[in-house]
Amino acid sequence: MSCWHTFNIYLCLIVLVACSNVLSSTQDTSTVGGGVVEGINLSKYHAYEEVMALAEGLKSQHPHLVDYYSVGKSVQGRDLLVIKISEDVQHRGITEPMVKYVGNMHGDETVGREVVIALIQYLLQGYLDHNSRITKLLNTTEVHIMPSMNPDGFKIAKEGACDSYGRSGRENANNVDLNRNFPSQWKFPSEQELYTNREPETLAVMSWIVNNPFVLSGNLHGGSVVASYPFDDTSLHKDCCYESKTPDDELFKYMASVYASKHGTMSRGNLCPGDNFSKSGGVTNGAYWYDVEGGMQDFNYVYGSCAEITFELSCCKYPMASSLPLEWANNRESLMAFMELVHMGVKGVVKDADTGEELEGISVSVKELNYNVTTSKHGEYWRLLLPGNYTLVAKGYGYETTTNAVSIVKDTVSRVDLRMKRHAQAVGSTTLNNPATETVAKIAEASTITSTQQPKGPVEEGFTSTPEFWYHHYPELEAFLEKLAQKYPNLAQLYSVGSSVRGRELFVLEISDHPGIHEPGEPEFKYIGNMHGNEAVGRETLLLLMQYLLEGYGTDQRVTNLVNNTRIHIMASMNPDGFEAATEGDFGGSTGRSNANQVDLNRNFPDQFFLSKGVERQPETLAVMRWVKQHPFVLSANLHGGSLVANYPWDDNPFGQNGVYSKCPDDEIFKKLAKAYSFAHPRMPIGKPCNSADIVFRDGITNGAKWYSVSGGMQDWNYLNSNCFEITLEISCQKYPPAEDLRTYWMENKNSLLAFMEQVHTGVKGFIFDKSGNPISNASISVAGIDHDVVSAADGDYWRLLVPGEYLVTAHADGYEASSVKVDVPHLWAVQVNFTLKVDDSPTWSAEEDFGVTENLMNEYLNNSALNAAMADIENKYKDVAEFLANDNAWSMKVHSLRMGAQIESGIDNRVRVLILGGLYGAQPVGRELVIRLARHLGSGWAKKNREVQKLLQDTQIFLVPAVDSKGFDKAEAGMCGYSRPSELQSEVGGSFTTEIIDEYAEATANMLSQIKPHAVLSLESGGIFMRFPHDDPSANPPTTPDETVFQFLTEAYARAHPTMLQSENPCLVLNKQAPSGILHGQALGVYKNSLLEYTYNNLHDILMVAAHVSCCNYPAGRELTTLWRQNKDSLLSFIHAAHQGVAGQVINEDGQPVPSAKVYVDSNVVELKEEATFRKLLPTGAHTLKVISNDLENKTLNFVVEAHKETPASVTMDSLKDSSIMYHSYYGTEDKIRKLSSNYSKISYLYSIGRSAQSRQIMALEIDVTQGTEPQGIEQSNLPSVAVIGGLGKSDRGGKELVLELAKYLLSRYGHDAAVNKILKNTKVHLVPTLNPDSTADISESSKQDKGTECDMKINTKNSNGIELDTHFIVKGMEVEDSSPPEVSAVRKWMTDHKFTLALILRGGAQGVAVPYSALHETFLSPDAQIFHKLGATYSAAAGLPQDMSACGNIKLVNGTTYDGVINPHSGSLLDCFYEHSTTLAFNVYYGCCGSPREEVLGHLWRRHKVGLLRFLTLSSIGAMGYVTDQNNAPLLGAMIKVEGSPHTVLSLDHGTWWRPLVPGAHTLTVKLDGYLEQTKLVQIMGGDTVIFKLKRDDRVMGLPRMVFIILAGSIMLLLMICCLCIATVRSQQQRRKVYGFHQLNHSVDIFNDSSSASEGETTTDLISVGGGAKNKIKKKRMSSRSYHDLVSSSSDEEEFFIKDSVPPKKTQR
Repeated sequence: MSCWHTFNIYLCLIVLVACSNVLSSTQDTSTVGGGVVEGINLSKYHAYEEVMALAEGLKSQHPHLVDYYSVGKSVQGRDLLVIKISEDVQHRGITEPMVKYVGNMHGDETVGREVVIALIQYLLQGYLDHNSRITKLLNTTEVHIMPSMNPDGFKIAKEGACDSYGRSGRENANNVDLNRNFPSQWKFPSEQELYTNREPETLAVMSWIVNNPFVLSGNLHGGSVVASYPFDDTSLHKDCCYESKTPDDELFKYMASVYASKHGTMSRGNLCPGDNFSKSGGVTNGAYWYDVEGGMQDFNYVYGSCAEITFELSCCKYPMASSLPLEWANNRESLMAFMELVHMGVKGVVKDADTGEELEGISVSVKELNYNVTTSKHGEYWRLLLPGNYTLVAKGYGYETTTNAVSIVKDTVSRVDLRMKRHAQAVGSTTLNNPATETVAKIAEASTITSTQQPKGPVEEGFTSTPEFWYHHYPELEAFLEKLAQKYPNLAQLYSVGSSVRGRELFVLEISDHPGIHEPGEPEFKYIGNMHGNEAVGRETLLLLMQYLLEGYGTDQRVTNLVNNTRIHIMASMNPDGFEAATEGDFGGSTGRSNANQVDLNRNFPDQFFLSKGVERQPETLAVMRWVKQHPFVLSANLHGGSLVANYPWDDNPFGQNGVYSKCPDDEIFKKLAKAYSFAHPRMPIGKPCNSADIVFRDGITNGAKWYSVSGGMQDWNYLNSNCFEITLEISCQKYPPAEDLRTYWMENKNSLLAFMEQVHTGVKGFIFDKSGNPISNASISVAGIDHDVVSAADGDYWRLLVPGEYLVTAHADGYEASSVKVDVPHLWAVQVNFTLKVDDSPTWSAEEDFGVTENLMNEYLNNSALNAAMADIENKYKDVAEFLANDNAWSMKVHSLRMGAQIESGIDNRVRVLILGGLYGAQPVGRELVIRLARHLGSGWAKKNREVQKLLQDTQIFLVPAVDSKGFDKAEAGMCGYSRPSELQSEVGGSFTTEIIDEYAEATANMLSQIKPHAVLSLESGGIFMRFPHDDPSANPPTTPDETVFQFLTEAYARAHPTMLQSENPCLVLNKQAPSGILHGQALGVYKNSLLEYTYNNLHDILMVAAHVSCCNYPAGRELTTLWRQNKDSLLSFIHAAHQGVAGQVINEDGQPVPSAKVYVDSNVVELKEEATFRKLLPTGAHTLKVISNDLENKTLNFVVEAHKETPASVTMDSLKDSSIMYHSYYGTEDKIRKLSSNYSKISYLYSIGRSAQSRQIMALEIDVTQGTEPQGIEQSNLPSVAVIGGLGKSDRGGKELVLELAKYLLSRYGHDAAVNKILKNTKVHLVPTLNPDSTADISESSKQDKGTECDMKINTKNSNGIELDTHFIVKGMEVEDSSPPEVSAVRKWMTDHKFTLALILRGGAQGVAVPYSALHETFLSPDAQIFHKLGATYSAAAGLPQDMSACGNIKLVNGTTYDGVINPHSGSLLDCFYEHSTTLAFNVYYGCCGSPREEVLGHLWRRHKVGLLRFLTLSSIGAMGYVTDQNNAPLLGAMIKVEGSPHTVLSLDHGTWWRPLVPGAHTLTVKLDGYLEQTKLVQIMGGDTVIFKLKRDDRVMGLPRMVFIILAGSIMLLLMICCLCIATVRSQQQRRKVYGFHQLNHSVDIFNDSSSASEGETTTDLISVGGGAKNKIKKKRMSSRSYHDLVSSSSDEEEFFIKDSVPPKKTQR
């Protein structure tokens, strides 16, 4: 039983598997997911790519409501995406608060991720639906949502995992918990420690928080259900139950309770195992729950001005997606209510009371609460408060403290603007906080201003030995420095950079944790003092600084960090000779100012504006210059005296005038550096130094030249000749004050000196390597928009100081490709960006893509004369295709150009004309270089016989104008990135195209365009990376033009080929936050007044001009030219190709002569005819209509389709309105005419014979196939449908023969000259048969020559020469027996079988109308395909103008000009029915007239009438469905039968697997069959010309079963047999086991004591038989004696086991 049970189970499993396989192969298993709530899809988790796509889609749909950005990258390079939502998302209103949600910080805690994605869609939909609550929120709040802070972790997390084990995705890709990676407030980290050992995600979010004035935030987690508020840890870091309160503890409790109370379950507090928050209503203090050091919510509160709460949303961290609708329902109201809390408390703007300037960095606190917020860059502040009365306190550097009482009402926000007055503080006061670098925790008391006190002792002041507050003359200076170097050999090294005029050493003390070496990645800093010998405070202050740094190392964290991470060089005196000559107490004198040669050292350096001819460089100057070149200094300050200000470059200007601001490229960072020193100084920020009433330095800083011009200064030389950014510090009003004042000066400057040194660790830094990891020295690092590069040091390390913001940083080195990275520079530290440069492949690229034109790899701009020489050189090199136009006419005297294109041998030149302009604006010279490079490319491509270039130059006239504003180029400033004001743009030639043009270059350009009349014009400009097209005029209304679609495809052609123009992130945003992108109207920018684009469109009709802006900077560095050429080469070529997109042609008459009087309309718009009646029109892709009208010729209308970048030839041959003269042809006349046509047009036609008539005349056919390059073979080879036009079957169809001959002549003669004919022949193979019965029409009918009064024979006659009616013999019994059929019939049957026509038309006489199958009665004459037949027939009838309701002969009723052939002439065996039933062809008869042989003078009219119908018929093969039949590997299948349900008609697939089946629009069921393949059926919705592809599977069935099912069942049967055999063998084995060992029953009782085996086999057998028979009683009687035993030989003597063999089956009572 057990064996059978096992088998049955196994068999059931097999059947289930087999059934599932069968079902899976036959059923559609696709399902539609549920979980859509309020239109939001909550059925699944969104992958990273789906979130990105969602952001892009929402922004595209709602650009005013939605924007998105990335705050940085994850470890694995995924964007930390933030979606921003607001009423006007591009502009935040003043005091409009910012609120944020952050989800998925732990990658496996996923509910928050999905609910914020749902929230985004909920907010948008609600706003669009005018939901009042959502509208109010988004109108007053800027919402930022980060769905995932840890996309790497989410990637590896597993749905359904409720707890974190191992690599669950909780941590980031570096296996770091991001919510333990933020700075801890209790460690009081230095600025450098803030960013040390932080993950990229953490750094990005830190920067995001610090750089944006967020007010309120929620951090969404999982694993519990509770709202946790700050602080998250304590200074003791106890595991549990120690509450850590913020000053805003009550506020945080309230806000957490709002979320919990609105949540579906959170307020219960005990939803998850281990949760115990019932008493608190589902909220908890973070540290009280458990200690989290390095959490994000505390960082928001301490280092930002943002209140953040952590929300744990679900017990299971990554629940199944099916739970998401419930989670959304639980959290939706909470999320909304929490965001609305941002509008509680007080907000306002802090301004300067005198100037009204908005003040940034002001500390705003509440007197009653020990916490302050800081104003934004617009002076805004927000302070969340519970209802009550409070006192606001505003404090700022250089301003008097301001207070203001405020009352807070519940659920409202009060607006309180604050005004602050500047104040002057007494000498000796100091500021303990530094607003430029403040990182002190916000829980500390707001920054205060206190009085400087005398040091209580060395330790309090940071010294371990008594500082020396006296002047050190040279011997003392030397001794002091040597003492420090000897005392701190591991921290200090003394060296000299040279000597003074008097031989005194210029000592420098280096201070570093590794003195004497440059540590890779560590910046080098220097201070220089006493440059003017009598300015002595700096000298002594620097000596004190040396002592302070060395003695504070290891005890003062700030000092230790500086020394560990900076190589500091301090030169206390650059002018020791001057100092020795100076006198203590000198207030403002000049004794000792200069060196011993009486030279002012700060006027002795090389100057950028004034060449110092004959000026001798002093030894001190030369020594410092050498020193600066030897070290990779990053930052420096030069300490002076005589005023109190931080002075930054430039120190002079080109005019040498005082009071003129002279801005250097890094003006912003220099102002920041100067402020860093000034703001840490107690008196400098006041800006009124030395009690001067005339001088005011705002913020205590000044531009050098604005103060007074200094030529030959050291700070400018540092900036121009090294990586070093140097400022000049004036630190004392008195130049050489008494020594007793040194203590005060030290205390005033100590913090400033340290703060300024710390600035060396801001901006961007990193290393530059090659691909092998080797450092690259002397590589340049450039920043887009800043014309100043730094270079890498020997170890490949670099440092670039920058103000916070976004930048495009590029590293480039000789022999390497440049590499660019978008960098977000934070406020408090330097972001590290390493570059790995690839070997420059420009030579390889040039050889592969630019024909090896080495001149195109030059990285310098050509001046005007060199540009003209280059154009002349191109003409000389490529004379066949290039002509230099200079001084040839009035316009070319001003604007030189190149005309490029192959010469036309003869005929008219209707090629497209393209003109490309460069240098329209003189200050934007990139276009000049691109245009001349394009000219070289085209010329070289032609010379090297490149097919693409050759075709381009053969089909196009290209005019290249490298420079228009040549004078403006001479005036332009290299490196200029943008205009300082829009008026500068209008002052160049490009802005001079007014109604009355005055500028001579603008006038020449306008005249050039008028003369050349280009079809498309492209101007290459700068100022961004985008495309621009009309209108430019800001006053144009509407901004669009009628040519909008054409402008779109021209601009898209350029933009799509450009690598960055259409990318989602505009590469120019780092330079200009408002940088335009994509494709736009110039009007949107509002600056392109009087532009050439606008002028051309308004004044030069049919000339369409667009502009490509190809560089973010107007005048980028020359080194970028190769990259710019590589980026734009393909775009330029694409634009030229796109200019061909449209329609072009010529209007001629039947004689081939131009028709200039014709009017051409394209889509109802007039197109002007040019020379020789040619026309051309640029058009977008898609369907268009061409209409040509002429008074004395037949009007023509053509529908055509324009494909991308392709010209649609649309020449038109206008037919005469007069009837042509046509004569009847005899057999030989017909043969002669058709042979001549075939001979004259042999490239596109082929004459062949279908067979012979009864009198052996040829049945000729002419095939027209324009796709064949070689002579056709009569059997279809190309991938086109075939149609046949037959001129009749007999004597009554003579007119049909003449119509076919005229059709052949018409098609062949007009091919290439008429677009309608071209279209027909390019899409259809046409077979023309004048007659199928040549015997009956061999002679010219006399009746056709009779007078008009003679009656015409209207009888239908298809008899051959043997008197047999051919049209009754095409279908007969035993059709396979050809001998019984007339020869004409046999030939035609074979012909239709071989050629497989899609359609056929038979021209018949004797009636009027179109006749469709059936001819013979089939119950009715109606065929199953009646609908398509009637559609085809009605189309012909309408085009030919046949009667629509009633035939003129026979009173035959017509429906839309059609009827059944049996109604006109009922008979069986017709050719029409044979086509339908025995071929792949749908055919119909066209009865052209009552008289089959009309008079000759009528033939011309008959042709003109039927010409339109015949041409229309040749286009009908595309009606219905077409397609391909292939196997699963896409190999075409020949001979497959395609059948439509309900129709007996079958079509076959041809050589290419192609098939055509005319059908009416609607749903049709198509079935395909082919031997060896499985049948396939599809329901197809036919719209017209639909392509249907059938992929057939091989039929691998065995015995009617799928192969796999057969194998499984056969295997199962085999397995069954094996199991049965196994069971039988097992039973038999068990029965035999007893025979092997133990005792065996003897054969007979008499042998009890007989060990011999003498008993015969016969006895044994007899006994056994008798036992079963009549001896039964005997057995019972002698039962005991019947058991005989003997010991087997194999048993051992001590065997204790006995086996008993029963002679009968034992009964139960015997066991």
